[in-house]
Amino acid sequence: MNAKCLLWAMIGVVSLVSTAITLPGARGRLSPRSLNAREGSSRAEFSHGFASLPNHYLRLIQPNPVAIFTVTTTADNGSNAAPTPSSLREAIVNANNSGGGTINFNIPASDPNCNATTHVCTITIVTRPLPDITASVTIDGYTQPGASPNTLASGDNAVLLVELTRAP
Repeated sequence: MNAKCLLWAMIGVVSLVSTAITLPGARGRLSPRSLNAREGSSRAEFSHGFASLPNHYLRLIQPNPVAIFTVTTTADNGSNAAPTPSSLREAIVNANNSGGGTINFNIPASDPNCNATTHVCTITIVTRPLPDITASVTIDGYTQPGASPNTLASGDNAVLLVELTRAP
């Protein structure tokens, strides 16, 4: 590349923040606007139309499949070597071992650590901290049934239904 640039990769979209650049072997120039590419496509939409990219550049902008790990229990045994099945600890360990992914929640209301009135499910971390996150991992608490993000421009109407606490 003949200019420094910063790429922020998202699933299916790469945004380019820099001055316009020219990629060797590509027809067209990348500008500081959004660059979109569809998986399996050999064409990328630039800010001024379409341009062809060689396959070695497409690998940089095509999304990789994202592994999804679902937490279905508030239980935590404190073991990173043999975590409680379907726990947050196990999801973090598996995401790290898979090179990243997304952690979703689907803890049933019948879980013993879910409050029947507020529907908040409490995960209590016991004996040792959760493992470090060593890969690109998204933990999405809004996937818990009934949870929702804030939709107000001013104020907060988010519904948070998963909480973490540390054992005393």
